[in-house]
Amino acid sequence: MKVVWRDVMISPQDKSKISKQANAYVFFDDYCIDVHISKTFYKKGDGWILNKIINSIKIVSPYNLTIYDYFNFANSFFYNKNYRESINYYEKTLELQRKENKLDRYHHISVIDNLGMSYFIMRDYKAAILKFDMGLEKFRDYPTFYYNKARVYSKMGNYELAILNLKLAIKNRDKLINNEKLPDPFKDPVFSKIKNEKRFLDIVKNLSR
Repeated sequence: MKVVWRDVMISPQDKSKISKQANAYVFFDDYCIDVHISKTFYKKGDGWILNKIINSIKIVSPYNLTIYDYFNFANSFFYNKNYRESINYYEKTLELQRKENKLDRYHHISVIDNLGMSYFIMRDYKAAILKFDMGLEKFRDYPTFYYNKARVYSKMGNYELAILNLKLAIKNRDKLINNEKLPDPFKDPVFSKIKNEKRFLDIVKNLSR
């Protein structure tokens, strides 16, 4: 293992305020593992904290990927806009979930929602609808699934179903978790072709109530 230390100034006016950062490079077979740790507002004598973490690093071999490993890989691809790979890993996550049932409610919803959105962005609208429907079967009336179904239907030009699902999303918005909020449909370009229709405006105005 090789460790590279560096100081990063937090305040140009106060040189005593630094973030101590360390990159620990672990070499194993044909792999190089980069572990990055840091301590904000580092003070003299704090080094033992970072050294304790560095000295605890171990290589587990062989290592079997867990359901959360697949979930994190999928998220990495999703947020880097590699939707083809995100679909692959989200599907593997759901496959393990069916076998192990280890995801909590929040992560289970996230997997289904991000998978549906990946299909949507890849323009596989039928698959996207199937995933959001699956989400509604498992988490009854969860509003984000309705909202994203509305987006898909709007993109497909099926504005009747788009408005129906948008109405259901707003109706069930109190079922959101972790302080989430529904997006503002009026600012969503997916609804641009219907945003001036009275039925759309009547639904959206209820979102602020």
